[in-house]
Amino acid sequence: MKSIRNQLEALQVEHNEKYQKNEIGLAQLFYDLYQDKICFVKERNQWFVYDGRRWCSDSNALQVMEYCKDFANELISYAMDKDHREFINVVKRLAERKRRVFLIKDARSISPKSFQEFDRNPFLFNCKNGTYNLKTFELQPHNEKDYITQLANVVYDESVICDRWLSFIEEVTLNDKELGLYIQQMFGYCLTGSTIMECLFILYGKLSRNGKSTTIETVGNLLGDYFKNVQPETLSKYKRNGSSPTPDLARLKGARLVNVPEPEKDLKLNESLIKQLTGGDTVTGRHLHEDFIEFKPEFKILMNTNHLPRVEDETIFASNRIHIIPFDRHFKEEERDNTLKFYFQEESNKSGILNWMIEGYRQVVLNKMKPTDRMEKLVKSYARKTNVFELFADECLVTSIKNRIPLNELYSIYVTWCLNNGYSYVERKDFKGIVEKDYIVKRNGKRGLELVGKTVIELTESDSSE
Repeated sequence: MKSIRNQLEALQVEHNEKYQKNEIGLAQLFYDLYQDKICFVKERNQWFVYDGRRWCSDSNALQVMEYCKDFANELISYAMDKDHREFINVVKRLAERKRRVFLIKDARSISPKSFQEFDRNPFLFNCKNGTYNLKTFELQPHNEKDYITQLANVVYDESVICDRWLSFIEEVTLNDKELGLYIQQMFGYCLTGSTIMECLFILYGKLSRNGKSTTIETVGNLLGDYFKNVQPETLSKYKRNGSSPTPDLARLKGARLVNVPEPEKDLKLNESLIKQLTGGDTVTGRHLHEDFIEFKPEFKILMNTNHLPRVEDETIFASNRIHIIPFDRHFKEEERDNTLKFYFQEESNKSGILNWMIEGYRQVVLNKMKPTDRMEKLVKSYARKTNVFELFADECLVTSIKNRIPLNELYSIYVTWCLNNGYSYVERKDFKGIVEKDYIVKRNGKRGLELVGKTVIELTESDSSE
């Protein structure tokens, strides 16, 4: 970038009609000279500044004020050298702080940007030493015109391999090559802002000391700004006030991987929110004292848990929306290496792990990404265990070939059971569809629709006692 003095000389500002000899003209000049370093973001109601690698929030305009001081000093010096009396009288006012404050306020309305204009290329991954392009698989120089607000905590170096990471993945997967490849592809996919798979990843291990935390902390440290943690309650079933700030969602703009750490047992998943966040729908969030912002999520959600959350809307299992990655290894005390997390955070090792992730994404592009047979079996088992009607049927119904239960009567029993056990229940109009997915429902004259071949357990016990 040319020095401010050189730009002033090139523009001949003392004679340039674009720049009026008043505060409006000075604001325009300030913006023109610094537009590659500053921009005002409407929804955030604050300035952003470019630090040479990314755009950062300058919430109190401290950096913009420093730029304005430099601008004032250079402009006053320039005007004095040109000995242009009218111009000197205008610019010397900038020696006063209040004049600079007014100038910065005036400059806000000159070409403000929408927050939606930032982080728009899902295949640019910003590293410390350049921006990696996941379309061309090449590193390119940082560029303010990319309008990236995120920065990964890693240096790209294509020559590095982290052998210990490769062996660690073999350990946590119990040397399951297919599962190891899937994990590599998953984290490679997380380098991008693409959400084409529309799924929720669940890292699941019943046993403690299984390597999940080391895996996530390592990748999270590498991803830097692209990695965010959210409290499990963010994805649970609780009512939001539509007018209240939602910083838990607003702060996720630009993230590529969102971790949900260790939800409590029996946490009720907000299925509609999960579908919205994973399905590419526009999300609305609001920081405190700021306007609402709308954005399309670029992040993949990863839940790290020893307890699978409670799911009551079984449609979430459609279209492979849930992917369960098993972590079945238990590291005994003598097998544990408490220094491993720190080893993986060394700069050269992170570079090697990044190369492993990039190769994982290359495999996604070439061969797509498919859950292993074992993963699919886990999801099928999970779906059955979280099917509320199946849970009700297992507890309250018994096979009885000659018996039938009127659906109206069955619905009343089902609702009572749900209320007693803390489950949500489907509306009456949807009940028939739920039942006949796995059971036979027939119409029986005046009795209406009936479930065939089942009876309620209490009735069976009563009949046997008579």
